[in-house]
Amino acid sequence: MPVNKLNLEDERYSFLKPIFNDKKYYIDFFDRKLSSKGKHNWSQIPLYAAHVKYVGEGKKFNRFREYINSLPEHIIPVVFNYSLIKGKTAFHEEHWTSTKGFHRIHIPLKNVEKYTLFVKEDNGIVEYNYTTDHIYEFENPYYSHMPVSDENNDRLFIIFDYYNLKENIEITEKDVIKDVLIEAKAFAKEGGQVYY
Repeated sequence: MPVNKLNLEDERYSFLKPIFNDKKYYIDFFDRKLSSKGKHNWSQIPLYAAHVKYVGEGKKFNRFREYINSLPEHIIPVVFNYSLIKGKTAFHEEHWTSTKGFHRIHIPLKNVEKYTLFVKEDNGIVEYNYTTDHIYEFENPYYSHMPVSDENNDRLFIIFDYYNLKENIEITEKDVIKDVLIEAKAFAKEGGQVYY
């Protein structure tokens, strides 16, 4: 399945535990800085992007910097964004250098009752619903997908993209930076607002 709940006791994902345990800090630190802007009521505020490292508020968020610095050597962060959606967005897909070893993590901080991720799969459009009780992996972000939220309430997520070098030893820093720039360009083309 393209969207899976993660077991944080699994050693492949145990490095995500500190984010899950510190969700309150992430909400308190950044919630007031977000607003639903952009063509499709969709904003992203990066704390980290591979081509420039710590971005904007990420430079001031000590707890976050400590987390990134503590990542295992085989985990290479691509981007770490706050993502805010209110209402309907648009179908889009990602275009990565390599899908081998690439992971996209969704961490719901503030969910809404009517939030759904629609994914165009081989057998048609499939709906996925999230809760704040779990961390999720979106395994196929290169499938066309569309997040839809309540028009009257904000859906606040963390999106964490990374490569696992144990799964792809050939990925380079140049590849990772290329991915960041591809994502930013595609997001802007879809009408989203990115704050670098």
